[in-house]
Amino acid sequence: MSLLKTNKIVSPDGRTLLNSTGSVIQVKSSVKTDRDSYTLNNSDWNTISNLSLTITPNSTANKILVLLDFACGTEGSHNRCEWALFRGSNQIYQGDASSSAGRATGKFAYSEDQTVQYRETCVYLDNPSTNSSIEYSLRIRDGNADGGSIYINQSRVGNASNGTMSASSIILMEVCG
Repeated sequence: MSLLKTNKIVSPDGRTLLNSTGSVIQVKSSVKTDRDSYTLNNSDWNTISNLSLTITPNSTANKILVLLDFACGTEGSHNRCEWALFRGSNQIYQGDASSSAGRATGKFAYSEDQTVQYRETCVYLDNPSTNSSIEYSLRIRDGNADGGSIYINQSRVGNASNGTMSASSIILMEVCG
């Protein structure tokens, strides 16, 4: 077996084609096209099916660029339906602690209009400092634990006759550090 190692690849005209720092060396993706609904009666974090993904970095110096995009709707007057990005069992990319305020990546919007669907996005460059397999996931919760309903890839009334079915995705890119 042959092995070629290099820090840089240059074209014949001198343009850098691959530079070790900042280059994307691995991409993983998952698309969720089905719909889910969750009625949350506690403040535990719940993983959304098909919006979690595992990647194994090639080096502890490399970073992971997380791109998350999902469609959602809510029901009820619940003011703390929150979503967060997790690495393994650890919540990452969250707001600072402040009194009793929830700590999350984002909060679901609420509308009385049952056909409203929102788009939420997350772009985060993580530095996991590992070359072991790691899982990134979208998780949701009702921070007040008062029975909030959350819909993924649909509006509150999301059915084939009067709602819009959408798609969501998570993409992980390993970036040379």
